[in-house]
Amino acid sequence: MKPALTLPLQPLRALPSTALLVLLAIAAGSILACRPREQGPPRVDAGGETLEGEWGDDGLAVFRGIPYASPPVDELRWWPPKAHSPRSGVQQASRFAPACPQIDRIFGFQAGIAAAFGQPEDVAPRLEEASEDCLYLNIWTTNLSRQQSPQPVMVWIHGGSNRAGWGSEVAYRHGHLARREVGLV
Repeated sequence: MKPALTLPLQPLRALPSTALLVLLAIAAGSILACRPREQGPPRVDAGGETLEGEWGDDGLAVFRGIPYASPPVDELRWWPPKAHSPRSGVQQASRFAPACPQIDRIFGFQAGIAAAFGQPEDVAPRLEEASEDCLYLNIWTTNLSRQQSPQPVMVWIHGGSNRAGWGSEVAYRHGHLARREVGLV
């Protein structure tokens, strides 16, 4: 008999190990090289790519829309993720990637909850863009220097029961935990 935790961990095992290592290395700051803020946007070299993010108003380095697997479209649809191939040149990591496709009725449900608590319906999150090409992550960190001590890394997986939710919802955009010296993915 297999332990009860085996099934939920299967998707993590399907992730390419190099992608997982790159993800942790970026967030932990262990392989990063960054130019000072005065010299432009933050840049990191990781996984054979150079990513250029942007500085948040609060001094956090923010990298958005980082692919961790090949897009699950066409012949890759319904199969375990394939490794992401590094791209040449500087890759912009300043824009959120599309969310995975999801049902529309969840937005009406959330608007109804807002109304029940006396709030305007527009406080409920709205999906800005959806696509099957949605295997991306976002990183917030204060630690981009090799001279700083490594930080703990927290991987946040949004809720939604595989029916709704996305990593660029307004509630998740601000990196509150990263300001407490936690690398947030």
